[in-house]
Amino acid sequence: MGVARQQFTLALAKLVKRTCQSMRKDAERNRQRLIEAASEIMRNEGGDVPMELIAERASLTRGTLYRNFPHRQAMYEAVLQNDLGMLSGQLGAQRDSDPLAFIRGMTELMMIYDKFLVSLAHMTDYDADTNQARMVAAIAAPLAAAQAEGVLHSRLTGDDILMACRMLASHWRLDTQKDPGESFNKRLDLMMRGLGAEPASQ
Repeated sequence: MGVARQQFTLALAKLVKRTCQSMRKDAERNRQRLIEAASEIMRNEGGDVPMELIAERASLTRGTLYRNFPHRQAMYEAVLQNDLGMLSGQLGAQRDSDPLAFIRGMTELMMIYDKFLVSLAHMTDYDADTNQARMVAAIAAPLAAAQAEGVLHSRLTGDDILMACRMLASHWRLDTQKDPGESFNKRLDLMMRGLGAEPASQ
């Protein structure tokens, strides 16, 4: 009887462990679905969309949404961290083929991030400096590589590049290009005339 009870206890413990692991994986998947849905909506509609719309887009309940992100700031922070992580991975793969890929990637991120900066400005506990530092860190390596190749001025800082990316991400009314890609390339070309390294003296 004692052996049977011991076997039952061990089997029950394994079942509980597997159940807990499965629940954690489900929770992680749900969180990621919410982040991806929020990122998509913010790209298209800005940062002040109703939180419930994000849950609906992810096909999850409001309860699941608020368990993961009790307020809008937590959602914004998670989206930014997720997109920065994705950008860092992409930049690592593109660095050798395109030394300026990080400017394009960060500009695309700014198109999302700056859409909800207006909302974030009203949040007293929002740490703008920390997020700025995270973005600077994300582009530090590709910026250094572009400077080493002589593509960008050596005196440029990460903060300078972020400011340039915000300018590139702006929807200028005077921009006559209808295609977003052509519009970006035009803006980047104009900006590079000021950012590009001067040719070496003969």
